[in-house]
Amino acid sequence: MAQCDPEVRVAINACSAQGAMTGIGHHAANLLKALATTNSDVQYVALCGEDAGNGVWDAPNIRSIAVRATGSLWEQLELPTLLREHRVDVYHNPAFGLPVVKTARLVCTVHDCIPRLFPAYAPAWLCDFFEHWAPTWLRLADQIIC
Repeated sequence: MAQCDPEVRVAINACSAQGAMTGIGHHAANLLKALATTNSDVQYVALCGEDAGNGVWDAPNIRSIAVRATGSLWEQLELPTLLREHRVDVYHNPAFGLPVVKTARLVCTVHDCIPRLFPAYAPAWLCDFFEHWAPTWLRLADQIIC
């Protein structure tokens, strides 16, 4: 396996991996643990809620940063500055959303396309949100995981 530049810093939005986790939360937690174990030369930054020091991220190459708020507004207004301040090279949001101000390479995960392909099976607000933001996020992403 090729060695990574030790200066590479990857931030992962791990907010969904705390508290009562959904499927995306379990995915985020397992992804972060697996990446930290597999790529020990990479510094990982776990963006977490206020309980960031809860011991979930116990690998030596994972640093937790508590963020006050999450969601679309935080993602657009505060996240780009946070990524720049912490010299993040790659930002991955396992929950799909990305900032439109690009301060790092961006990776997003698309877990399902039900709101787009089968809107009758999703709430109207989710279909509207998906219709508005998904094309933008997909254009912004340097890598897409499906």
